[in-house]
Amino acid sequence: MVAIKRLHPERLLLSGNPFSQSGDFFESHHGKRHLYNAITISAIDSPNVREHSERVPGVVTERDIAKMAEDWGEASPFFRATVNAEFAETEDGLLPLKWLTQAATDPLDTGGEVHAGLDVAGPGDDETVLVVRRGPDIVYQHGWREPDPRGEVVAALAPYRDRLIVLNVDSAGIGYYMAQHLRDQGLNVREVNVGESPSDGEKYRNLKAELYWGLRMRFQSGDVGGLVDDLAISQLASIRYGHNSRGQVQIESKDDARKRGVKSPDRAEAIMLAFAYGDGRDSTAELVRKFEGRDEQGLIGVLELDRRADMERGTSIANREW
Repeated sequence: MVAIKRLHPERLLLSGNPFSQSGDFFESHHGKRHLYNAITISAIDSPNVREHSERVPGVVTERDIAKMAEDWGEASPFFRATVNAEFAETEDGLLPLKWLTQAATDPLDTGGEVHAGLDVAGPGDDETVLVVRRGPDIVYQHGWREPDPRGEVVAALAPYRDRLIVLNVDSAGIGYYMAQHLRDQGLNVREVNVGESPSDGEKYRNLKAELYWGLRMRFQSGDVGGLVDDLAISQLASIRYGHNSRGQVQIESKDDARKRGVKSPDRAEAIMLAFAYGDGRDSTAELVRKFEGRDEQGLIGVLELDRRADMERGTSIANREW
């Protein structure tokens, strides 16, 4: 692969099986997905399976799939990779690609209140990214590489200004000054420093881990829609988590991510901030803490009630001219 890249080809076709959790082929469907047109061909796409026949010798059949399901189990990573053409997700991946692509293809259109998140970057290759959501749906996203995009951010928020409940701003470093400027413009700004202590210090190392875990639960329950940006999907799919010596959930540091070739996840951070808090109700992260120990369906039910409350409270907003 290195030798091929040295030739600087105009087009590069990668074909393989989704067994490895690293390398160029893996990254073409994850961290570098935005650079590729990723196509998935599963065993179910076989002409023998589609036509319920065995007319093509040597090609997988329905009987083959049934045998593999019996031998391995349909939930096994090997079955998912061999039959469904899914990468068996890394154990430390925060957000499985399946959840993310579902959020891209299934807009929820439930209405609700307008919230926004702003991840602020300094000079360099990183982006300052604004994400606006209406209820569970992302309705706007934009990034700026200018060193001082204050005016552009204010202009981008203008169409949502009358309906915006709160703008969560990454206030660490230079983000503090951006937050002050936006507050001076009359916006309802909440400063969020993800390095601060979480509300549940037993489970999470810091606020960043707590808020990202809340985002994870939203994606798991299908409570996010409108995720149509491939780069944002790539960044979200690249986030990893683990546990420290105290057993607390922690998100992989940006320095460690860079060591494995992952750039700053600016768009992912802005999405996390947009979903970070509600309007005085419990944040999703707090719901996870309060209802921990319930089964998955119980948690999904809690989030569904949360979403319905959003809709009821946001009726007057949703009915206004959008």
